Amino acid sequence: MKKHLLLLTLVATSLLLACKSSETGIDACTLATRAEVEAALGESVGEGQRGVLQMEGMGDFRGCQYVTVRKPGKVVFVAVMQQCESLTPVRTRAKEALLAVPELGEDALWATESGTLMTREKGSCLWVQILDNQETPSPSTAELSARLEASESLLKKALMRLPP
Repeated sequence: MKKHLLLLTLVATSLLLACKSSETGIDACTLATRAEVEAALGESVGEGQRGVLQMEGMGDFRGCQYVTVRKPGKVVFVAVMQQCESLTPVRTRAKEALLAVPELGEDALWATESGTLMTREKGSCLWVQILDNQETPSPSTAELSARLEASESLLKKALMRLPP
């Protein structure tokens, strides 16, 4: 897998991106399309790359990664896990501030340092993360705000496409 996949973090939880495609379940690349990711970021991205992300204490997330054409650029990861009971494992393992985002659901959380937005809806957990490969280890408040806005846009679209 690409080197920048190893940089993905989710609130200090052990993650492993497996090199296999999603054969069953929701296709994360249909939850946020290439055109929607481009609109949210304001720049071109390549085709979505599918994979399975294993999250300790929760299970497998079906994921889709989009990488900007500009190098070094941004990486957008959209992931979904069906039959997800709660985000409690994320809350208990968090090593960074988690802020509630009530407009996206009662379980919605924004992990401020990693730039990860997650929520639980219709029995599924969804996650959007935007990484910038050219920023310093501590992104500015403006960059985090822009990331949150783009993540919210993508997550709202993904929520509308979740099956009942």
